[in-house]
Amino acid sequence: MKRFLPAVPLVAFFVAALATLGRLEAFGALGGWALTAALEGATVALFWGGALGLGRLAGAAVLGRGPDPFDASRAPAAARFALEGGLGFAALMTALHLLGLAGLIFAPVVVILLLGGCVAALVGRDLKSLPGRAASIFSHPGVAIAAPLVAVLLVAASFPPGMLWPSEAKGYDALEYHLQVPREWLASGAIRALPHNLYGYLPLNFEMLTLGMFSLRGGAFEGMLGAQWLHASFAVGTAALLGLWAGARAGSPVAGAAAAATYLCVPWNLVTGSLAYNEQAAAFLGLGALVLLWEGPMTHRVMAAAGLCAGAAVGTKLTAAGFLFLPALAAAAAFRDREPAAPRTPPKRLALAALVFCAAGLLVHAPYLVRNAAWTGNPVFPFATRVLGRAHWGETQEWRFINGHFPRASAGDRVTALWKSGVGDPGYGFAWLAAVLAGLGLALSKRPTRALAAGAGVFALMQILFWISATHLQPRFLQPLTIPLAFAAGLGAAAIPARFAWPAVSLLAIGHTAWHGQLLWRGAEAGSPPTAAVALAEPMFLAEKFEGLKGHKALLVAEARAFYVPGACVYADPFETSPFARFWRAAGGDPAKALAAMRASGITLVIANWDEAERLKRTYGLDPEITRGNFERLVGAGAKRLESPDPIVEILELSPR
Repeated sequence: MKRFLPAVPLVAFFVAALATLGRLEAFGALGGWALTAALEGATVALFWGGALGLGRLAGAAVLGRGPDPFDASRAPAAARFALEGGLGFAALMTALHLLGLAGLIFAPVVVILLLGGCVAALVGRDLKSLPGRAASIFSHPGVAIAAPLVAVLLVAASFPPGMLWPSEAKGYDALEYHLQVPREWLASGAIRALPHNLYGYLPLNFEMLTLGMFSLRGGAFEGMLGAQWLHASFAVGTAALLGLWAGARAGSPVAGAAAAATYLCVPWNLVTGSLAYNEQAAAFLGLGALVLLWEGPMTHRVMAAAGLCAGAAVGTKLTAAGFLFLPALAAAAAFRDREPAAPRTPPKRLALAALVFCAAGLLVHAPYLVRNAAWTGNPVFPFATRVLGRAHWGETQEWRFINGHFPRASAGDRVTALWKSGVGDPGYGFAWLAAVLAGLGLALSKRPTRALAAGAGVFALMQILFWISATHLQPRFLQPLTIPLAFAAGLGAAAIPARFAWPAVSLLAIGHTAWHGQLLWRGAEAGSPPTAAVALAEPMFLAEKFEGLKGHKALLVAEARAFYVPGACVYADPFETSPFARFWRAAGGDPAKALAAMRASGITLVIANWDEAERLKRTYGLDPEITRGNFERLVGAGAKRLESPDPIVEILELSPR
């Protein structure tokens, strides 16, 4: 019977995938989805293999030739995974960043980098034992419990960007910059400043992986599902790291299963994980830093390794500074010495270790700081513009950015928002929160897990305080909170007799698998036509929807989702002055002159999104020249209104083909 146990997770995975496809009425797309799964799965495996190999090399370089502090005899397997995975992806992100700046992002270069990492991952290993070790991992009942949740996540990641999740405006951010910025860099042959898209001035560590994916696959449209699958793989990697660590720390298989499944049960992790966002990559790197801080001795080399991982998390998503970097350091510094028989760290040594950690974290940002300084004179643009300069921005653009990214609500409203964004938000839900809080309480009640549970609690508390004080209160921004809470739930599960804990974890996972399938069905129903079956069988359909725009140079108005617009287009993010407004102002409000100037610059189409224009009026602000009336005046001056492929979009043709 034991021989067949490794097949159970695969059976659970495919049963859940088939059930999801059936709910989506997408059985006809089974062949297409299987091809997508094989192709994207192999590509993602290449990235992980390359990163783990680079991490092995980086770990040897950072830790030196002395005794390995993360050897299996000294630390759990989670520490080795955190070291090689965290340092590996930090190294891969940095390498792709530097190659991009040098104009060397070519498929052969990316292949050599990844294959070289894969070789480094395998050299010196006992390869004969790998099948047995893999079978042992797949025999763990927690893998079978998590497999259905992973199946739904990967089905969702197989939908074309822009179709799912109305709660995220159908992945607006992915189409605006997570995918679009790497697409523009690939088209230009190098990482270059993008004055029309401020997000190109962020560190964008995960987007460096996306750039490598696009290059490897031969184009942005060819690599867009690969980017989504790669991001989804970080959700799975984070769950695996949580499971390995909780299981080892609690000395209980059910603890690992509970931690991993609880993390994957979060609906927001399904939503963000299936899009080409960056939350899950930041989660994996930040958790890796915490594992290294807790499991390794507080030497300078170990602190440097943890700091590099944490710094890479911040470079992946800047809010990780408050959600992951500082909480990890505080939790480890305050509570790891409180474990039974743990040696006390002198305050001077602790302070020095913290300095090394922060210095290593800052070092990861060197390419970002240098290139931003060269581009704008402000190494952290678009931040600190009052002190270090606002580059090409005027005061209006500066205030749009400040109003859009910094707190404006009162303290009372912020506390109220925490309740609405936690228990009241379906992306978390009462059942999930009740389970993790119960787990935290149980973990705190047991002496062996008390220190670690207290650290997780402080970690979570610091995250909540940061969310309240320094963010604009989006429920999605609470997603990092799921890391310490899922871990605490795993520790708590070990305090329950196994005969009760296993059924409880299984029911939690099964219930959330069904709920995730329902959320996916709703997202597909509310998505852009055609059906889910067509979307999964033909993921290029949204790109083909705009095929008729090929050969044109389009000007986008109140629309930053430029990803699917073929060829050259002129657009700006919501914080910049719209190119349309600049044309109108230069023409002194004369539609004939504005039309002539647009034509002279090669623009043949003007595409406006009036729904987005209304949203911008209510939020960040909108240039006053962007009105339906001015569009009508362009028609009166000779522009021709075209039939639009999208009812919320209006298209004007400025000159015949």
